[in-house]
Amino acid sequence: MPDLYLHGRPVRTIFRLIGGNEDDITASLGWAFANVEPFARRLVERWHPRTRPVGNVRSIRLQEHVAGEGITDVEVWTERTGTVIEAKRGWVLPTHEQLAQYEPRLIGQPAAPALVVLSECSNDWARRRLPAEVGRIPVLPCRWSDLLAVAEEVGPDCTQRQRRTLAELAAYLCEVTTVQEQDTSRVYVVSLKPGTMGRSDLTWIAVIADHRLYFHPYDYPGWPKEPPTYIGFRYYGRLQSIHHVDDYEVTQDLPESLRKLTGASVDREVLTNHPHFLYRLGPPIRPEGEVKTGRLYGAARVWAALDLLLTCDTVAQACAMAKERFGS
Repeated sequence: MPDLYLHGRPVRTIFRLIGGNEDDITASLGWAFANVEPFARRLVERWHPRTRPVGNVRSIRLQEHVAGEGITDVEVWTERTGTVIEAKRGWVLPTHEQLAQYEPRLIGQPAAPALVVLSECSNDWARRRLPAEVGRIPVLPCRWSDLLAVAEEVGPDCTQRQRRTLAELAAYLCEVTTVQEQDTSRVYVVSLKPGTMGRSDLTWIAVIADHRLYFHPYDYPGWPKEPPTYIGFRYYGRLQSIHHVDDYEVTQDLPESLRKLTGASVDREVLTNHPHFLYRLGPPIRPEGEVKTGRLYGAARVWAALDLLLTCDTVAQACAMAKERFGS
């Protein structure tokens, strides 16, 4: 069994790991790597195709801090390779500057180095946004779903206890990431108009751009009956941003809820007393280039796939392709 470290100190039990107040997703991943060596080794082999054999997994390091070199999420060290894993939820990717902090700890080692970015992004999209390498170290994207596919692949090579650990990891990741269903990558795209909300201090666009909030009628014809996973916003003739829905509530008094959250007055004549979904949004995911609206009527609300919205030329095109993928 490989050695497992948290903040440079040995870890022997999962209780010590979770009790350290770390990100549970990182802790769970590190625990699986340390307790199911075939799983960790198979992933390392994929990330280091030119280094064969990679050797035995020697140590797993979590939240390793080196002065001036940042804090890594997970480090996997074998006899011949060194891999730093940056784990992200959603479609948020690390910056070049963040990845560059990890270069010194890998460059100075005799082992073949690699930087792996775990996220929910499609690999095509992640390759567009991530640098191909940092210094002389390759940067490799990996989806959470790809990681779980490897867990299933190595199952026959594992003991019963190891298979149970992998099953627990899969169940947990399916709760905290959108790896379990393709449909969770769907985006509800709405149109915003410029200007204020009647006699109000708030503009329709500022609610999203400045406060990361959005709302729509609850249990009302033409609107989603369940909160979507992602919401996209188009205005000024193009797609502006996509946001993960981090949290939501149903409010009976939307003007008062908005006043408390934004500090701005809201015109009650514009917003009715009908119950509303009120969403708290994650950081914006922005298209790399311009994604125009295309042939959609002004206020149309449509569904599209996240990867298609980020790679198609228009929202209309992404919507049409999503219908083929998911069905109408």
